[in-house]
Amino acid sequence: MKAQNTIFSTQATLLPRSAWLSASLKQEDFNIVAFIGDGSLSDGVAFEGLNNAEKLNDNFIVIVNDNQMAIAENHGSLYDNLRELRETNGQSEHNYFKSLGYDYIYAAEGNDLESVINALKKAKDTKNPIVVHLNTQKGEGYAPAEAHREEFHFSAPYDVADGEPLQQSNEPNYITDTRDYLLRKVKENPELLIISSATPEVFGFMEKERKACGNQYVDVAIAEQTGVSTMAGATGGGAKVIYPVMATFLQRAYDQLEQDWAMDNSSAVMPVIGTGIRALTDLTHLGFWDIPMITSIPEIVYLAPTNVEEYFAMMDWASNC
Repeated sequence: MKAQNTIFSTQATLLPRSAWLSASLKQEDFNIVAFIGDGSLSDGVAFEGLNNAEKLNDNFIVIVNDNQMAIAENHGSLYDNLRELRETNGQSEHNYFKSLGYDYIYAAEGNDLESVINALKKAKDTKNPIVVHLNTQKGEGYAPAEAHREEFHFSAPYDVADGEPLQQSNEPNYITDTRDYLLRKVKENPELLIISSATPEVFGFMEKERKACGNQYVDVAIAEQTGVSTMAGATGGGAKVIYPVMATFLQRAYDQLEQDWAMDNSSAVMPVIGTGIRALTDLTHLGFWDIPMITSIPEIVYLAPTNVEEYFAMMDWASNC
């Protein structure tokens, strides 16, 4: 019997970690299974992992959960190909995974357990790296989550009957204040660009707000490295740029913070959201690494407001630098 091995990681780093298991020097007989969502495929590390793992000539199974969502909608040309594969029942001659050398299995009913089991049986114990592409519905089986996929990516306690939050408040908070500030600044300055890396809801930009900004809003998908490089490049081209980003995901862009932003000395503004000791305690969503990380880089001015008045004053000052 083959040894089974399961590892867990966050975002696209799972693929290269799994690939190394596949190439284990122990020469054991493994079934290595990496499970990744379609949203995470936009991360450059996902491509690097897929690119290297295909050359291992080993049983490396990549399950792609394709529910057509990151946190918000997906962005980028890769997703045009995933859509084409779904529309052709996996038969399109244009296949991102096959172009990288993978065998490929498509399951049109990815929420159907029997269909998934049949697909995995075909993939198990093969001698070549293989992708099992599951077409799924986010929130399957729960109508409120199916209808509001973005809102239910993460949700506070809610009434199961209708999906409505158990506690609602109309009081302003940093999320709504940031949203209103950005919308106001977009109207005031047609050269202002708002960048997101797949987490627009953390600064209050739901679908309505994103559409209101038109081409003054861009989402680079789950790719904070590209977000920082885009921020620096657009600023160098004369745009005013604000890039709100989640603290816990920013570490992926340390090289770009140093090489693209600080060394280029561009005057973009980066509100770092979700910092400090927070309610989320899982290891991949801790928000207190941003201060030691960012302040270790010369030329970046780090400001930490203690109230909303200081926050707006700092944003105004930074935007006019």
